[in-house]
Amino acid sequence: MQRTFFYVKRPWLIALTSMFVSFLCCQPPRWVGAVAGEISSSVSVDHIGYIATAILMYYILQKYVVESARHLMERSVKACLLFGAMPAIFYLFDYFSSVYTNFLYSGTRAAVQFMPFVTSAFYFVFVLFYYAETQK
Repeated sequence: MQRTFFYVKRPWLIALTSMFVSFLCCQPPRWVGAVAGEISSSVSVDHIGYIATAILMYYILQKYVVESARHLMERSVKACLLFGAMPAIFYLFDYFSSVYTNFLYSGTRAAVQFMPFVTSAFYFVFVLFYYAETQK
């Protein structure tokens, strides 16, 4: 029987949270590329917009966000779960609603309003928990 071992430099929860957050970071380039492609009616412009925005996002995130996010994730399991909950729900919703069903593209009001609702709800929960953590 062969065993597979994975070696990561961080605990599995931080690695999983990082994966979900990285998926979330791919969304702005996807949107910019899609808008640029629609305006120009060109798939090439879509791809160029996506690539250029991804490079810009990487630079901005690396310079201004990575250290804060790493500190937040390593603070406690609770903080890591809270930080990764919204990206995880977004990933799962996007995956299941676009791969297994046509729900996301059906124009159903529930599908359109789901992510804004979840995002705002998690934001307020995050603020409450983050405030409680900083008071400790």
